[in-house]
Amino acid sequence: MAINYKLVVDRDRYPTVRNICDGGLPESYDTWIYENEQSSRHSIGIGDVTKWVELDLNEFRAYCQRTRYKGQTALDNFAFEKGNALERDG
Repeated sequence: MAINYKLVVDRDRYPTVRNICDGGLPESYDTWIYENEQSSRHSIGIGDVTKWVELDLNEFRAYCQRTRYKGQTALDNFAFEKGNALERDG
């Protein structure tokens, strides 16, 4: 069993997140949500667990500047690192 971390991003913040990611995400929040739900369903179907992580825009912006990650890769890697840190630090 693997743990997949996903970021909680609400509709109002999505344009800001998309801008921070330097594009690379769907223009539509609904499309992005659909793609994330499909990914989560697949993970659950193979026995993985999805855990949701709160998004801090300032942390995320700094992370993207530091790592130069863009698009969904930035979101996924940030969620993974933040989720692991929360698990580790309790």
